[in-house]
Amino acid sequence: MKSVKSVTWTVAVLVFLFGLVANIPARLAFSWFGPAGVELVQPQGSVWSGEARQVILNGAGIDTVSWKTAFWPLFRGRVSLALSAKPGGGLLSAKTQMGFGGSLDVFELRASIPIQALQGLIPLVGISGTISISVDELSLRQGALQSIRGNVVVTNLRSRVISNDSLGDYLVEIQSSDGGIVASVEDRDAILDVAGTVSLTATMDYQFLGQIAETAATPPDVSAKLAVLGAPNERGQRTFRFEGSL
Repeated sequence: MKSVKSVTWTVAVLVFLFGLVANIPARLAFSWFGPAGVELVQPQGSVWSGEARQVILNGAGIDTVSWKTAFWPLFRGRVSLALSAKPGGGLLSAKTQMGFGGSLDVFELRASIPIQALQGLIPLVGISGTISISVDELSLRQGALQSIRGNVVVTNLRSRVISNDSLGDYLVEIQSSDGGIVASVEDRDAILDVAGTVSLTATMDYQFLGQIAETAATPPDVSAKLAVLGAPNERGQRTFRFEGSL
């Protein structure tokens, strides 16, 4: 009987303490515990439930970020948040779990954002369109990407270097491999036949290696610009690549 009462009082005390912590204003809590390189602009609410007009991460801004904290995962040493945001005027939602040892797991990441919103992460000068992201699982350990599973659809892709008109839609399927992260790229309802792979290492170096070919829908001005990639192979494909670091 005493043990039951002891457990009951322990749970009651933990709930009470969590209630105190969770209701600390978000602005004050972030000033105490916020990570370096991250800034909250006009935070409102509490650690339990709140929002910020903008989150600035290493110089890149994400607008209208809100969060809700789950209670029970704290007993397992994890902070579980339901997040939503409007990066670049788009929409993003995700469920996250952060461990006190520096782990971060993301589930059910869904987003639809303009490509231009990624300009601070990837050099995309002269490129526009919309990116729809559907990632079921993503894991980071000590800031390094460990695993991911999902896909990305790029719609109405445009590149001033190639054409002022839309190049069409493209699908990117992403998964983990022994050597890092690998993604396959293929065209969907596009004026160019594109196939390729993207590789991402643990040190966040990426490389895209692809092949591109004309189709019956390829405009003459686009065909002329493809000539800079060299002569096509027997299948009419030209190889291209680019690489960098995130």
